[in-house]
Amino acid sequence: MNIPHPLPALYWMWRQRSLQIHAWKNLLNDLPLAGTRLAIVGNAGYLAEENQGDEIDGHDLVLRMNNFKIRGFEAQVGTRVDIYMSNFYVPDINFENPDIQRARWIVSSRPNTFKKHKADKLDLRYGEHLTEGVHRVGASTVYAPSLEYTRKVAVELQDCPTTGMMAILLATDLLLEKCASIHLTGFSFFEGPHHYFQDGQTTAFRHHNIPTEKTILAARLAPYRKEGRASCDSTVAHLLGLEG
Repeated sequence: MNIPHPLPALYWMWRQRSLQIHAWKNLLNDLPLAGTRLAIVGNAGYLAEENQGDEIDGHDLVLRMNNFKIRGFEAQVGTRVDIYMSNFYVPDINFENPDIQRARWIVSSRPNTFKKHKADKLDLRYGEHLTEGVHRVGASTVYAPSLEYTRKVAVELQDCPTTGMMAILLATDLLLEKCASIHLTGFSFFEGPHHYFQDGQTTAFRHHNIPTEKTILAARLAPYRKEGRASCDSTVAHLLGLEG
């Protein structure tokens, strides 16, 4: 049994008392989803070469992730940010980004747990990072997946899922119950430059099972693509084998 180190765990548990931490499923009631078109925008490098800003902003809701940047890239990625999703791993996220604070809904891609679950590839005390990150954003409410759901994804994947994968699964496994459609852009699955706001970042990505992520996501998206309720830009469609 993994027992968390008492001092940091107790401190962040105490800090959580000022937060409202809801389950993902609450988004079905708290988001204005009925009949809406949702754009899920990743941070892949190829976005720097395309001008999708108007198309992205034309959606009813826009979800962005982790270290997204808008200023200086408006033509490429648009200006809207309605939903912000993060793994809240504090060393990696710039919570000083003022555009994060414009998001109306803050969503975690990790469960609110204070124990490590290494057997399930969930090897951090995510509750600590979630609490610190949400406080840094200046928010009071966050939506987090259950440990059971995250464990199920990690077991299927045999690794820890990326935030991008969790964003897409949030849409396919939950939000499409109510929203009319989803559109995916900005996902390169770490082929080529990783981020549109950084030049030349193409190092091998560790700690995630990207080939299996692609297989799982393609299977999740395929039926909605057939129904016309899920679309991808050409790069995402190609990488997931969903062309045509």
